[in-house]
Amino acid sequence: MKRRGAQWRELSFLDNLAAAADAVGFDNADIALGLARVDWQSVQDREEFLQALTGRSSREVIEEGMNAKLP
Repeated sequence: MKRRGAQWRELSFLDNLAAAADAVGFDNADIALGLARVDWQSVQDREEFLQALTGRSSREVIEEGMNAKLP
């Protein structure tokens, strides 16, 4: 039997954890874990909630991380 490789699935626990950790920061891992367990109806619902919670869109968070200067 041929094994299929791992595939990323939207709204999976890991997808939700990545989105939540990006939004609230890794210092707030306990909050991110809780948000990852939510049964979101859609990616848009999740992103809208995270934006309302943090005041920043996922795009802003990503751009901020890309522009961060290393020590």
